[in-house]
Amino acid sequence: MRGSADGVAPWVTTDSFLPVGATEAQAFGVASDALGNVCVIGELTVGTSKIAPIRRLAAP
Repeated sequence: MRGSADGVAPWVTTDSFLPVGATEAQAFGVASDALGNVCVIGELTVGTSKIAPIRRLAAP
């Protein structure tokens, strides 16, 4: 997840998600609410299993 305090610059990594044991992760969808909370849904590969986590990031 990338973000900026003022929406312009500088953009920095604000969240990175790869749990222990996972070999790859990717996001498929992102949504936010009026308060600025962000939800990301994606997929993790752990061994031969695929897991679909939903990650909620609270507004700053």
